[in-house]
Amino acid sequence: LLCKPRVAWYNITIMVKLLVIADDLTGALDTGVQFAKKGIPTWVRIEDAGKPPCGEEAGDVVVVDTESRHIPAEDAFARVRDAARWGKSLGASGLYKKTDSTLRGNIGAELAGLIAGAPSDLPLVFAPAFPALKRTTRGGFQYVENVSLEKTAFAQDRLNPITTASVARIIKTGPRGAELEVSSVKPGELDLRARGAGARVVVADSETEGDLAEVARRIRGFARERQGAPFPLLAGCAGFAAYLPELLDIGGFAVFQGKTADPLLAVNGSLNPVSLSQLRQALRLGAEGLRLVPGDLVSASAQEKLRNKIAGCLARGKAAALHNISDIRGIDAFNAAAAALGIPEKDLHAVLPQVYGKLVRSLAEDTAIGSLVVFGGDTLVGILRAFGTSSVIPLAEIATGVVLARIPGVDNPEYIITKAGGFGGEDLLAKLLRL
Repeated sequence: LLCKPRVAWYNITIMVKLLVIADDLTGALDTGVQFAKKGIPTWVRIEDAGKPPCGEEAGDVVVVDTESRHIPAEDAFARVRDAARWGKSLGASGLYKKTDSTLRGNIGAELAGLIAGAPSDLPLVFAPAFPALKRTTRGGFQYVENVSLEKTAFAQDRLNPITTASVARIIKTGPRGAELEVSSVKPGELDLRARGAGARVVVADSETEGDLAEVARRIRGFARERQGAPFPLLAGCAGFAAYLPELLDIGGFAVFQGKTADPLLAVNGSLNPVSLSQLRQALRLGAEGLRLVPGDLVSASAQEKLRNKIAGCLARGKAAALHNISDIRGIDAFNAAAAALGIPEKDLHAVLPQVYGKLVRSLAEDTAIGSLVVFGGDTLVGILRAFGTSSVIPLAEIATGVVLARIPGVDNPEYIITKAGGFGGEDLLAKLLRL
């Protein structure tokens, strides 16, 4: 059925086999696509005000984006707890807490929320590595391309700075995480038979795909050895999620075989240095740079002028890249100018996606967009809400971490292409824009 995205299979009530709980939308999609690309009906939805998706909007796999990466830890704990309770009420045989592979966000609070929502006498198994993107876990410490996490560009994230590579210390940051008992093991030493009281998290070291496969093999072996024994709670990024279909014995149907429409428009709302580098490369290779300036945030006429510029580019078949900055060194000046117009920095992460969404929604009324490239989870949320929906159907993974998806009920844009901020080489956006 995924070969025909317009078929409303999602209106059929299907028993949920796996619930994935993510903290942002791009992460939800790059995890959900691990199932979709194997032909497993998968539904991704933004949770609104603590209300998980209803049963009619379910596939074998449901991914709930709690939008909790940038909120207070106690609120993140509550959202994940409530989502886990909902998953258990549907009889989901597996619960997976998707985390960022560079451990940004409310990691400890959300793992504690999963445990609180679905109590178990088994430890929660946490495999945060993503070897395909060179994010690895060794001796309980996280590395990116063999560089200790706190020494990488990810540590400088303006909203989620990282000060340590110790997975245990990151988990135990904050009151909820501090309550967790954390240990780490090598893949071949994972033993689920050792039970004990209390909220326990076992961090599984993984440096290769073979390591992740071994973690999955040991979990599967435990379940077979103890027939009828529940699966432990699981956590990790998209890297470990790729092993869950076999682990949970979730079968697939036909995979997506469609051809994407030419992507001519990109919207970059990500401040990640990797995304900004990709943007600059696309601009150097000929993409039309359409910059959203602070004045556009408060002026309807300025937004209309910018919208018409974008429409003109698309009408001419010119690849366009909508953005607010192309270099992180320009962020302070942008923020200061926005503050002078009455939008403080703390509100920009909400206001910018709203404006991006409004522009794209207005374009879609009379301009063929084709496939829309979107960098930044908050930006994608703003676009979805502008279309009056909170759901996305992942269809295929066109590169590692790069997801082709469809907005149900929306024909223009025909597809969206999205990724997390730090994924991909410098030429990724240029390739997506056919430059």
